[in-house]
Amino acid sequence: MALRSTVLWSGLGGTPYFSTFHSQLDSSGTHPQDFATAVATTIENLEILVSNNLSWSLDPTVTVFDPATGTATAAFTVTPASGDGTDTAPTLPRFTQGLVQARTGVFNGGRETRGKFYSPGPTEANNDDDGTPGSDYLTTLDLIFTTHLLEADVGWAVWSRVNGLMVLVNDVSVSQEWAYLSSRRD
Repeated sequence: MALRSTVLWSGLGGTPYFSTFHSQLDSSGTHPQDFATAVATTIENLEILVSNNLSWSLDPTVTVFDPATGTATAAFTVTPASGDGTDTAPTLPRFTQGLVQARTGVFNGGRETRGKFYSPGPTEANNDDDGTPGSDYLTTLDLIFTTHLLEADVGWAVWSRVNGLMVLVNDVSVSQEWAYLSSRRD
């Protein structure tokens, strides 16, 4: 069963932002509510790295879909969750994002199937003098996603729309440079 859960971010210029997470579970796997709870817990842990001007809310629907086509096949209503960033330092430009790559170790056509999560709302407190993410920011971001995305019972996965497949995440890497999501630029 392929599951999709979405987080909506709001409050800064250019919002709403959307973060989408996937899970691949067999028929004996975790219920969609458990997946939604895992997504919410991950984002709650991320709040310390996010500007207090940015809020998030979990979409109260987890979608079941066919990974081969992307077509939704069912939907489950889940318990809503929401929160706010807690970092009070001045916010960096909205297109400045932390980048977490979900690695799978599975290659298709010579390229690894990878997922990306752009962490919105970093602040000046997260920025080193040389314009790169600070070591505390990087360490915390890595710990949050390593702890959560490698939970086997959740079945975190990367969906490749192009190849029509879901692949389980087996490693996480955090970029040592600020990234930007082009849709969040002016």
